[in-house]
Amino acid sequence: MSLHPVDLESCLARPNPPERFLPQLLGRRPAPVILDVGACEGDDTIRYFRLFPRARIFAFEPLPANQEIIRANSSKYGVTAELVPVALSNQSGPGVFHVSSGTPPALFSGENWNYGNKSSSLLAPAAEPMLGWISFPDRITVTCETLDAFCKVRGLGSMDFVHMDVQGADIEDLLRRAGFKLVHEESRGVEGDQLYINLRFPRNCAWFILRRARSIASFLIRAVGLRKPPNA
Repeated sequence: MSLHPVDLESCLARPNPPERFLPQLLGRRPAPVILDVGACEGDDTIRYFRLFPRARIFAFEPLPANQEIIRANSSKYGVTAELVPVALSNQSGPGVFHVSSGTPPALFSGENWNYGNKSSSLLAPAAEPMLGWISFPDRITVTCETLDAFCKVRGLGSMDFVHMDVQGADIEDLLRRAGFKLVHEESRGVEGDQLYINLRFPRNCAWFILRRARSIASFLIRAVGLRKPPNA
């Protein structure tokens, strides 16, 4: 399967949730470690590089066609991130990757957009076509790696932010048990975004408490504004 790079300017002009919150959470940290897991075409990798030009960014993408687009976009936007051509999984070794394809009946992002390359997964589809137009006609063998093994090879003792856009990776319970807190969520029907922070770090706790306080204060101000004056 061969795909073409598309114009990402309109996409990059719309900030994603982490892009809005990361400067507050990471503060003045000059070179954070960021993992973009399921990088697809590299648009989020570009976002994080723009926020933190000295960051150590790893873009994980197992699909060869998408890897070509990431390289092209990285060159176009001057991004110095490391492309990691593997799929993160719970075990190391070869894995069967179900490659998605298709075009929706309504081209909601215009004609010059890759629609079908964003739903590939290590998990076999439960039914086809998904959403009435996403199919999985091809299966390829990809290299899988665990996060622990990757960090050991790269000498990473910690990570500052992990962006995961991987189909079928339901890790909500795992994150909650590990001390992470869901602090922002955007639902768009069949998909959406969630932002979790690790409350074991004092800076994150302080940010969370301040954000909750501001939210409560804003609510109270609105509530007071809705109340009628006594003599009205």
